[in-house]
Parts: sequence; structure tokens; C-alpha cells
Amino acid sequence: MPLKRRDIRSSLKRKGFVEDTDGRHISLSYEMEGGRKCGVRTFVSHGSKYKDLNDDLVGKMARQVKLQKKEFEDLVSCSMKRAEYEEIIKERLEMHL
Repeated sequence: MPLKRRDIRSSLKRKGFVEDTDGRHISLSYEMEGGRKCGVRTFVSHGSKYKDLNDDLVGKMARQVKLQKKEFEDLVSCSMKRAEYEEIIKERLEMHL
């Protein structure tokens, strides 16, 4: 399902992602409760804030934040809460260590 760039940015920021813009890229890095960084990050292009991102880009962003595409759509649509996302991150980062 295509998602709007602005919806992704605003939803991820509400879920604990911190936005950083360097002029060329907008990166969103996740900070766990308490402000600890965990190395999870995704990027969003500067294009029109109303442009829909296609399924391929949504899938890439999902992988960058350690989620399956459906889970990422749930995170953006707010049916997945921050605490639930944080538990997923903890599990998946432990598996990769």
C-alpha cells in the first residue's frame, strides 16, 4: 500500500524517531525510551511532502527499521504503539548480535 511521505515522517517522529536534515537527506534515527540510541535509522527524500511512496520504497524503509512491510504500515498508521515497536527492536537486534 502506498504511504504519504508526510504521514511517515510525522508518525515516526511521534514513535520516538529523531529527524536530522543535512541538506541532501532527511534521516530518522530511533531513540529508545530514555534517549538511548540503538542504530536503527531510515531515510526519506526531500521531494514533495504529499507524494506517495511506492511499495518498493515502503519495503526498503521497513527493512531499515527492522520491520516487515505490514508491521511498518501498522507503525505508521498508529495501530502499533511505541512500546510494542521497542520490544520488536530489542528482539531483532539481539538476534543480529
